[in-house]
Amino acid sequence: MSTASVSGFMTAPVAPYSVASETSATRLSDVSQESAAADVDESWEKVLNEKFIDWGNHPEDFLDEGFIPPSHKTISLAHEYVMKPFRKLHIPPPQVVPDTHGGIVFERRDNGLFESIRVRADSHIEYCRFSNGKLVDRQMWR
Repeated sequence: MSTASVSGFMTAPVAPYSVASETSATRLSDVSQESAAADVDESWEKVLNEKFIDWGNHPEDFLDEGFIPPSHKTISLAHEYVMKPFRKLHIPPPQVVPDTHGGIVFERRDNGLFESIRVRADSHIEYCRFSNGKLVDRQMWR
């Protein structure tokens, strides 16, 4: 099985193309992949509904904590440039948290590896990867 990646942030399985005749095992595999894709979509819907929409509708919750709430523009950027591509590739959502400056951070930790994609309030998108606490890659887009 081949893989596809988004800026090295996460890797998702991609089914290889095959012209072989369909067998019950192939159909079962297709059903299993469709089920996994549906689970990923459901997880992203949860992020969209329980975080992004809630954050947009209740910015006062951030002010009570001393945070700047993510703006509608920042939420839209996070949805367009992070959430949509991950969903399309059936990549499950990482941890999604607001930052104190009005941005949104997508984080993943795995065996000494820490990666983050930060959608900043100034519309910049920053990717960082740390290996055992040492910064090994950093990229910025606007």
